[in-house]
Amino acid sequence: MTYFEIIDLFTFYGVDVAALGILTCGLTQILKTTVFKKAPNKVYTFLPFALGIALYFGYAAVAHTELFGSAEYIAYIFERGLSVGAAATMVYVIYEQFVKGKYSDPYRSAVTELLKGYFDGEKLGALAEKITAACLGEREKAQEAVEKLLISEAAGELSAEEIKILARIIAKTLERLNTSTAN
Repeated sequence: MTYFEIIDLFTFYGVDVAALGILTCGLTQILKTTVFKKAPNKVYTFLPFALGIALYFGYAAVAHTELFGSAEYIAYIFERGLSVGAAATMVYVIYEQFVKGKYSDPYRSAVTELLKGYFDGEKLGALAEKITAACLGEREKAQEAVEKLLISEAAGELSAEEIKILARIIAKTLERLNTSTAN
């Protein structure tokens, strides 16, 4: 999709759908990390569309009071609400592909993914940051550095065997990432 097609899409649907799409995208991300944190992925697929319909209903109730209660009004709400959900999904995809991808650190992302099964929340992010910094600083002794960090940060949460295995996987993954980005 080119930039002109994106602009044409917003022009076709209107500024109200575009603005509510951006709001819906933000609300979806907030709800994904708070209320629906442990929900199945299917919920995340339909959440922007449900929120889009709800938000557009609220907007239309204020902006288009003359239509309120008619059958056309209900069809109009669903059509525009689904458009808001589609716009929210498009905003999210554009953000993920063009903005976030530009500034993300592949090393930290890899470490975060490997630690997700063991840690969550702030501890996950902080530990991934520490491990990445330690491994990139001491490439020859990366596994030892990861083991020390895991022992200090995950005392009681992981067994000694889990720490050794996880440290080896992380060190090898970062070594291969470093090799592939150097070529």
